[in-house]
Amino acid sequence: MMLDIKTVFFILASSHLIGAVVLMFLAHSYTEIAGIKEWAIGRTLVAAALCFYMSRLAIPVELSVFLGNGLLCLGLYSALRGNCKVVARAPQISLKQFALLLLLLLAVLMYWTIINYSYVYRVSLMSLVTTAFMLLLIDSIRPRSKQQRSLGKRLLIFSYATQALSESSKALALLFSTQPENHLFTAQSVTALPMFIAACASIITTVGYFALVVETLNKRLIALSDIDSLTQTLNRRALLEKAKVLVEQQKPPYQTAILFIDIDNFKLINDTHGHASGDCVLQQVANTLAQQLGEAPLLARFGGEEFVVILPDTSEKLALAIGENIRSAIEAMTPVLTAIGRVTCSVGVTTSAQKQNADLFFALLHEADSAMYHAKQNGKNRVSLYKPKMKRVKQEQQQSPLEVNLEL
Repeated sequence: MMLDIKTVFFILASSHLIGAVVLMFLAHSYTEIAGIKEWAIGRTLVAAALCFYMSRLAIPVELSVFLGNGLLCLGLYSALRGNCKVVARAPQISLKQFALLLLLLLAVLMYWTIINYSYVYRVSLMSLVTTAFMLLLIDSIRPRSKQQRSLGKRLLIFSYATQALSESSKALALLFSTQPENHLFTAQSVTALPMFIAACASIITTVGYFALVVETLNKRLIALSDIDSLTQTLNRRALLEKAKVLVEQQKPPYQTAILFIDIDNFKLINDTHGHASGDCVLQQVANTLAQQLGEAPLLARFGGEEFVVILPDTSEKLALAIGENIRSAIEAMTPVLTAIGRVTCSVGVTTSAQKQNADLFFALLHEADSAMYHAKQNGKNRVSLYKPKMKRVKQEQQQSPLEVNLEL
């Protein structure tokens, strides 16, 4: 049974319009996800291009070729930019480069339409251009690691690959066909089957877009569940999950340092100036820590006024220097309220050097906590390096906030 080309065009245009409506709704609902709007615009432009193709008998062929193919390329480029935005990558072709290539393409197409008419060369060229776009779309969404693999990306890659194979086959079939094709709507046109495949692929692409949006939202929800809402640092649960793996993966001669930071006299600040002022102090301290540490180390609010820092590949000497920088930076902060006065902290430091333990991370965390208590007992506002004798001091204390936190 031969496919009717007009019916196939209608199905393909409808699938793109439906996809555009769905994507517009998603773009309006999830404005924080970049790329959806570009997908919707791309689908709309492709649908418009198909309408110009279908109107070829009603409008001049030159206008149909120029606007149809121009809008098709604009739609595919918009989809490419949408992919790149969703996965936070730069487009392989800049807007300026695309504009120059589009002008060149349209000039060649108009030459084969007005000066030296050739339906076969014109359609074959556009099929190869579409194939090139599909390969660029595959590369834009292709996972660079196992962690980046997802159902949405698999669906999109399958759709793009199917269309690339179909369009390249169409170009070869036209170029080497023994039955010359001179018009889009000829009954023997080899365009019908690839267009039907494109209609099916369009539906898969829309599903892939939707799946990718859902996956992106899930990742953001997971990321938000790892963040302390007040200080925007990692929370305790996230720290325990991430740091345990990080510390226990470190092998000699590499070592990990842990800093346990406690704001001095924080209860007095809350009791005297109110919890709102205490929250401001916590935010200011967290910002100062982030500025001092940069992006590499793990920084978390462990509970109350306590912060923990994990420093991979850090020697004891460097860890002490970082701890001192943190202490002095917090001491130098401008008070959030003049009445609060200077804010200080006590810092406990330990490293994994020459240590073997079945539960190394928690052992190091207890050592850093003990060192911090030692700093508190010796005047506060200081950095203390863990020593084995501090265990006895720690055992004489009542259950610490660290032990309470670990039991929660």
